[in-house]
Amino acid sequence: MKKIANDGFSIERGEVFHLKKLSLIVVVISNKLHNLLSKYLTVVLATEKNVDQVRESLEVVGEVKEKKIKIVASCLHTINKKILQESGSFLGKLDDKTAEKLDDKIRSVLDL
Repeated sequence: MKKIANDGFSIERGEVFHLKKLSLIVVVISNKLHNLLSKYLTVVLATEKNVDQVRESLEVVGEVKEKKIKIVASCLHTINKKILQESGSFLGKLDDKTAEKLDDKIRSVLDL
């Protein structure tokens, strides 16, 4: 059974949202426990533009609902969950292969 956070909003790592007010696409990268207990989420930015021009060291191409997106691993941000609740629309979830590639890029960018 999936646990729901105290605020009633359950979010998982790898989920992709479109923030309408900010006109951004974000991918959640914070882990399950953090997403369950914290008011904030760690995300990276993504775009539907210039998907064919990928900088291999910083970006990963993925697909969400048959739409190609380019995820920028170097653009880490922390946002409040309320932003996703109020103005975010769920686009889908990254497949495991893309999520693993993204994890590798983030480790590389942060030198972990």
